[in-house]
Amino acid sequence: MVPPPQRSQETPLAIGLRNLKKGEFERAIARFQALIASGDPQADAARGWMVVALLGQGHRSIAEDELAKLASDDLDNELLYDLGCAAEGAGLTRQALQVFSRIYLRNVSYRDVGRRIKKLETPMDDTTRTGLDPDLEAERMPRRYTGLALLSRGGMGVILTALDRDLNRKVAIKLPNIVQIFDAQREPVPFFTMEFIEGQSLDRALKASPGIDLRAALSIGRQIALAVECLHSKSILHRDIKPENVIVQRTGLVKLVDFGLALSEEWGRITQPQTVLGTPRYMAPEVIGGAAPDTRADIFSLGVVLFELLSARHPFEGTGMFPQLSVTAPPLKTVSSGTPRSLSYLVDACIDRDPDVRPASASRVAQLLTAELARAGGVPL
Repeated sequence: MVPPPQRSQETPLAIGLRNLKKGEFERAIARFQALIASGDPQADAARGWMVVALLGQGHRSIAEDELAKLASDDLDNELLYDLGCAAEGAGLTRQALQVFSRIYLRNVSYRDVGRRIKKLETPMDDTTRTGLDPDLEAERMPRRYTGLALLSRGGMGVILTALDRDLNRKVAIKLPNIVQIFDAQREPVPFFTMEFIEGQSLDRALKASPGIDLRAALSIGRQIALAVECLHSKSILHRDIKPENVIVQRTGLVKLVDFGLALSEEWGRITQPQTVLGTPRYMAPEVIGGAAPDTRADIFSLGVVLFELLSARHPFEGTGMFPQLSVTAPPLKTVSSGTPRSLSYLVDACIDRDPDVRPASASRVAQLLTAELARAGGVPL
């Protein structure tokens, strides 16, 4: 009798890489740290992959420190490329340029490093980098705000400075991926003013071009997740996340709109006292069943939108008003062949019927999408 073949054991580095590709950053980092501490011959490679994992979690300052310790001469081009993409996606332009240049010196034809180096070496002004022109923004702001200038740009949005003439003081104006309310008055009739957004709703964009490429889909999805993260950080639930409520501007910037069903833990319902609790095909199953909504319900709706972005179809295709109660969504990777496995795991988790299986926060979803965008060669807006 021929004995069954022995299953080869994975190396600690391979296990860490598997964790990393699944988006299990904490596990991956723990594996890589153990390898570094043990003085293993693969310690340099472990440190490089650990930097990728740290950047995927948003730990930029820690990643920079580890990157400075890295001996890039001993790393292969595949690792260096992923490392450069992660650094570029995190805004570490100088470090990304150094990494890509190391690859270029070895092999000028390696993938798209030449194009990436050229892009990184091209200086960008504030308008190019943020997609916002303060002079144009000034035209859309109430006249009480003058002298707009870019202050900073971060993961949660763009911040401008301006002079508030009513208060006679300098103020900061934050522009995240959420429609901006500029002013609210009770007289002569109750009204508020908001920014006018030139763009196309995501549902129309999907109908016009259902085959959105991976980088564009990840960029849009990441910005929606950042908007939801911003809301949740203020204890606000949107409760109606769907393509119709996402506006995509010509610059690629995305805005989440329509807060008619929003709930705040502090103020209760923000706007209309309606009985409708959301758009049926995007509602979380537990909310349909009468459970009180929480952040995980918004993450479910976000996951449905992500599934549509990446596959050009709804995950729950069935009859009735609430197909998500009876239809099991297929794994994303089975209906979208170009989707990375780690991204499929993320989206599949978001739309799981069990709220406890979903990612713990919109912030976590945004971090993972940022990492996926970097791996796909995209640059966050």
